Amino acid sequence: MFQLNKKIAIVTGGGSGIGRAVAHALSKQGALVYIVDLNIADAEKVVNEIKDQSGNAVAKQCDVSNQQQVQNLLAIVCSILNRAI
Repeated sequence: MFQLNKKIAIVTGGGSGIGRAVAHALSKQGALVYIVDLNIADAEKVVNEIKDQSGNAVAKQCDVSNQQQVQNLLAIVCSILNRAI
């Protein structure tokens, strides 16, 4: 197995299906997982599932076909990375 401690993962479509499974798997390896979905309620549900398993996750609503929304999301993630350096 691999470890993702001190890493951030962004999972688009993370509120259901394969994205949900990927988010759980990355969290189990130690990543802080940004669960990105059009449906914020679904993303928040997955965040709660991950936190119940002692993982770290954040829900963000984003339409990945909208360039401005993607840029805003990346700006948030980059600001967290810059604080960690």
